[in-house]
Amino acid sequence: MPIIKSAIKRMHQTAKRKSRNQNTKRSLRTEMKELNAAIEAKDAKKASAALVKVQSKLDSSVKKNILKKNTAARKMSRL
Repeated sequence: MPIIKSAIKRMHQTAKRKSRNQNTKRSLRTEMKELNAAIEAKDAKKASAALVKVQSKLDSSVKKNILKKNTAARKMSRL
């Protein structure tokens, strides 16, 4: 545990950010699984709606610096 006040503050900020980033990544993974399930079920309407959601999540993850730009681009091209 840090003793210095600024280090304590930094530790709390890091924990908050880590939690927020993990939640975003988790929801992204869930959306991708739903998209893959819709594709395997050959449900075009559900798949196209899920694709829009996944694109949005990927773009927002890049904007928030959770994912790198090329990582998101690679995932999108694979979808």
